[in-house]
Amino acid sequence: MTTEEPLLVTARYRTVGLNNALPPPQWQLAGSFSHTHERYGTFGLGLAALRSRQQGRLDTYSLSHTVRVGLQGSLSTVLTRVQGASSGTLLAISLMWPLDRQFNTSTHLMHRGGQTDAYTTASQGLRGDAGLGWRALGGSRSGSAVAEGGLYLQSPSNLFTADVSSSSAQQTLRLGTQGGLVVMDGRAFATRPVQDSFALVKVPGLADVGVSFQGRERARTDGGGVALVTGLQPYSTNQVRLNPSDVPLSAEIDSLEQVVVPRRRSAVTIGFAVRSGQAALLTIQLPDGRPAPTGAEIEVSGDERRFPVGRRGQAFLTGLQREHQLRLHWKGMSCLMPLVLTPTIPDDVARPAPLVCEGVTP
Repeated sequence: MTTEEPLLVTARYRTVGLNNALPPPQWQLAGSFSHTHERYGTFGLGLAALRSRQQGRLDTYSLSHTVRVGLQGSLSTVLTRVQGASSGTLLAISLMWPLDRQFNTSTHLMHRGGQTDAYTTASQGLRGDAGLGWRALGGSRSGSAVAEGGLYLQSPSNLFTADVSSSSAQQTLRLGTQGGLVVMDGRAFATRPVQDSFALVKVPGLADVGVSFQGRERARTDGGGVALVTGLQPYSTNQVRLNPSDVPLSAEIDSLEQVVVPRRRSAVTIGFAVRSGQAALLTIQLPDGRPAPTGAEIEVSGDERRFPVGRRGQAFLTGLQREHQLRLHWKGMSCLMPLVLTPTIPDDVARPAPLVCEGVTP
């Protein structure tokens, strides 16, 4: 239940945006009550009273009822009565039925002042950052036949709209487009209108990598490994994540996810440190032909990381260049092994001949 206290104002009172030539009402009062029943739906009652300095008192009463139809549909009925300086009655009945893939249909029937309006609508909303949406309407309004339609094409950088309507009184066609341009860090990005915060994501050297925000892919990196992600929430934790399936095996990233808290309508830069190189699956043997012990660690010259040795003496290493010196560590013992890789197809995993580790015993 909601109510609004009576508002009493003088004739010279004005609110921001009110036409100075139109004095405000002398007083107004509004209230509403609603009740939802699990089986019979929602019932509503509304009352509004207003006293105008030019036309006197005007009272509005309304009754409403909404009930579920089937699993997804809803039937709404509204009866409104206006009394006072002007009077009239409105009866409106609407049936709405959402279908799969954001496809919705609805039928509306309204009677007022001895005139009946009846029309049906169908629409399919836009899905994701790119796609096609549409709407259609047909029926009668104000005593004449009317037809409307619209097409909406959305891409990551633009929204194109086309609306057409036809009646006995007029025919209209409206075409429009919405877009924006973001210039940041010496680069320009075409995008849809930017209303919230945004981020410039840098993944050096990695093109066509998906960048996700709130569990949905929002952009893909260009040839330079850069992407613009819009729609970030200001003063909140925003998790921006790279799609791991798009990151090649030859590249290594410490973390695929970063968290930022931007200010309102501001920009942030998110950089992912990428170590590029070749990936290799090594097989390491001891002098007697047995595999290197499981749990041993391999140190790569010039790199602080250590890679574990798994079963059958195998180890998977990333970020390698053409030549390296490898050192295997096991229980205080170690051995030095030279590694020379031959060039392979990009993102392919090299599988060199087995390496022999001398000086380590299991």
